[in-house]
Amino acid sequence: MIFSMIVREVRLLFQAKLLIGSGGLSGFSADMDYGRFQRTVHPALKTLASGEGALAIASQHPFVVYQALKNAGRFGREELASCLELLLRTDLALKTTGRDPRLLLERVLIALCGSR
Repeated sequence: MIFSMIVREVRLLFQAKLLIGSGGLSGFSADMDYGRFQRTVHPALKTLASGEGALAIASQHPFVVYQALKNAGRFGREELASCLELLLRTDLALKTTGRDPRLLLERVLIALCGSR
């Protein structure tokens, strides 16, 4: 359960980073407050959620999206991609090897927190 929440958070951060980088969110600023986000940016996200090829982040609760967009600026695209790759390798190891899940999770947490 912990692992799946870590994967979800990194995936949302990566999607937020891609969304910001694409220029699809005009008016978003990392220092904007939540009320302004709801009035100006969230309506634009709703249209993105209904379009073809929509990102999963667009269908999340507005506060989750706000936090992901706000925190995505702290990471580089390559850094988030390598975190996703590490999580993929760990997921594969959890499902296909007899390794101790607790040790695998600890290694992921050390790698993710140690890279900062």
